Amino acid sequence: MKVILCVLFLALVDYALSKDFFVTLPESSGTLHAVADDNATVVVFKGVRYAQPPVGSRRWMPPQAYVPANNTSAVREATEFGNVCIQEASDTFESRMDEDCLFLNIDVSVDMLDHSALMKEGVPAPVPVPVVVFVHGGSYVRGAGLVYRGTDAIDFWKKQAIVVTFEYRLNVFGFLGAEELRVQDGASKSTGNYGLQDQRLALQWVQQNIAAFGGDPQRVTLMGESAGGGSVANHLSMKKSWGLYDSAIIESGSFSQWICHSMSKAQSSFDQMLMATDCRDVSCLLATDATALFQAAKSLPTYSSLALEDLPFSPTVDGVELLTHPWLALASGDIDDVPLLHGTNADEGLLFTSLSRDASADDLLTEWRDVQGYSPEEMRALEGLYGAQEYSHVPTVTHAWWQGQRSLGDKWFSCPAEYTSQQLTALSLSLPGRQSPTFMYHFEHPGHMSHYVVHGAEMAYVFHWSVVSASKKDAYMADATCSYWGNFVLDANHDVNTQTVGLQGLSEWPPYADSGTAGRGGEGGGGGGRVQVLLDEGAITTQRGLKEDECEFFIQYIDAAIRKEFTN
Repeated sequence: MKVILCVLFLALVDYALSKDFFVTLPESSGTLHAVADDNATVVVFKGVRYAQPPVGSRRWMPPQAYVPANNTSAVREATEFGNVCIQEASDTFESRMDEDCLFLNIDVSVDMLDHSALMKEGVPAPVPVPVVVFVHGGSYVRGAGLVYRGTDAIDFWKKQAIVVTFEYRLNVFGFLGAEELRVQDGASKSTGNYGLQDQRLALQWVQQNIAAFGGDPQRVTLMGESAGGGSVANHLSMKKSWGLYDSAIIESGSFSQWICHSMSKAQSSFDQMLMATDCRDVSCLLATDATALFQAAKSLPTYSSLALEDLPFSPTVDGVELLTHPWLALASGDIDDVPLLHGTNADEGLLFTSLSRDASADDLLTEWRDVQGYSPEEMRALEGLYGAQEYSHVPTVTHAWWQGQRSLGDKWFSCPAEYTSQQLTALSLSLPGRQSPTFMYHFEHPGHMSHYVVHGAEMAYVFHWSVVSASKKDAYMADATCSYWGNFVLDANHDVNTQTVGLQGLSEWPPYADSGTAGRGGEGGGGGGRVQVLLDEGAITTQRGLKEDECEFFIQYIDAAIRKEFTN
């Protein structure tokens, strides 16, 4: 009896320490109910449907906006996260994986919502705040928006922003493309870009509803990391997405070769799916159970490939949503004109290289020749670029391993980012109407990641998560990084230097080519634009010509490969 009374008491205490929040959506879309601890500064509206479940006949169709059935005035619970889209099993959210997964989450300051009583006393509602819509990464086959909490960043930004995360269809459900699948889109005959279309519908939901939470639909920053960053780059070249955001942040995905693939590659994956499922047509695939369909997708030879260019499921240049590879759209100037903050990390290649950490020089040559496909002449060039470089002394890794992972990171991430900045600067010089600034970073702070600055390492600092507060240097770098990102989001002109929030007196971060120079032979003879290099405490510096020689090689290499695949 005492145990029961104790449990009841704890339940009552928990109830007493919680607070209810209600937001009524426009256009008779109902009311959302969320709960937060009484002392919470940020409330999260969880698991809000933004699209009809993409199941049954709606599989591989453009998403359809969710409209509450029957009673549109009903209160909908937003107290639990929605399903995660089907992917490899994970202890984090295995029990909630389902094909019905198009949900979003809104992290908003309590101050933005808890003002109704004050308004009755004549206190005006808060000024609408900017919004960050974050696209998660995961090579287009895995990941979940719900794990990226924006509460700490909102607190650090003085409650002056809203963060929206969401789920979008992945792998075979989000990016299977084929001529046969065009029948699923009766209006425009698109194919292979259902995940991107989900992302756009989430942005449209924000445009229609975020004002009810205190957000400003005219000040939306579209932000993504890895495949999420690649998604942002795709949207920058997709005219149907223009106007749904006013600025962009790309972390490790700036117009890289792997962010989309051709119809021929999509068709090849589709044909392999037919074989793996013993199907002959789309009708059979539509009738296949979701679990069985995903198991068949996992059986494709390249599903687990470390080579990002070989991903069987990624956005498709279908001639409807994506007209060409964004790399080529950028070169021609057919790209959205919005402020951009983007960059990469020092050790992007570490998670993707197949080299062991005790790799020999022969192992490296084998990797370059057989895995990356370089010619003998290209391998000699790479050896000249990376062989003489100095790397951190780590007893467990070899010089050859450093060369392999650094060259891979430059190929897939850092040099495409450099190309992006160069092209945007060239456009601003040739087209006077384009005035949007470009800010580029290279994150080099190892911090809690020990010796390496791996793919995704910056995320904890950007979102100001507590995991990086263990040391003074980590805490400082979290403050600095979150300050720059926050200033970019919050400033009306998206200037990272406004000192609107966070640390004051940070090093000035000039736009990539603020002096009007770009490419080789820039100001001071250093070549290249300006990159804000985020290092340890007290050493946030600006450099010109970062990775200049490496990127001269890789930009030409990538450009030739993309033009060969997408211009024939």
